[in-house]
Amino acid sequence: MYGSKLFLNRKKELLSLSIVYHALVVLLSILTLMWKPIRTLDNTQFGGRSKFFTVWNHYINGFSFLTLFLFDIALVLSTNIKKYIKVVELVFTISFTASTIVGILFWGLFFIDRELVLPAELDEIYPWYMNMYQHGMVALFCWIEAISFPHVNTNKYIEYGSVILFNITYIFWNIVCFYMNGVFPYPFQNIISNFELFAFYLFALSLSLLTLWSKRILFHLKFSKQIKID
Repeated sequence: MYGSKLFLNRKKELLSLSIVYHALVVLLSILTLMWKPIRTLDNTQFGGRSKFFTVWNHYINGFSFLTLFLFDIALVLSTNIKKYIKVVELVFTISFTASTIVGILFWGLFFIDRELVLPAELDEIYPWYMNMYQHGMVALFCWIEAISFPHVNTNKYIEYGSVILFNITYIFWNIVCFYMNGVFPYPFQNIISNFELFAFYLFALSLSLLTLWSKRILFHLKFSKQIKID
């Protein structure tokens, strides 16, 4: 059985649930990016809110679930979906890895010392529920998606290359923001040495690739006979 058949053979009930779920996540992504404290970051330093990898994660997550929603609509309309599968899966792969490492790295540093990533003084404008959503629920949405709805692995070299490119692009942007503002976006970056910062970048990239490997294993175990794309 091939990739397109895997999606076409879904029960109508599952497709309906998929449409509602994807639309809900897209709506939450839009509302989050429109939230006033997030928008006010645009008026601070160079890069605005886009200085933060968490916001990059929101961008790619919202775009990913939008493509998934449009893919569902294409299925309802019986559109030829073969040419869309690879793009939809690739975007979801990047979103899945980004949201997972955001959750792991943020909460790992937060529980060591919250001042490293989110100083307590920000609690007045950045409530706990938004913190939980941005650094936890987004990843949970992706894992629910990966476990509950049909997905396939695409070309592994393209997937690994895309994840590496996405992460390296942010690292470059992170450094640009430092040179423009005189400080890094995240507090912990300003108190460690250049060698330690390089080690952190390398660890984060390795974690991304490990997450991607885990995703590919998950999809293979779930759909071992359907991982080939038409």
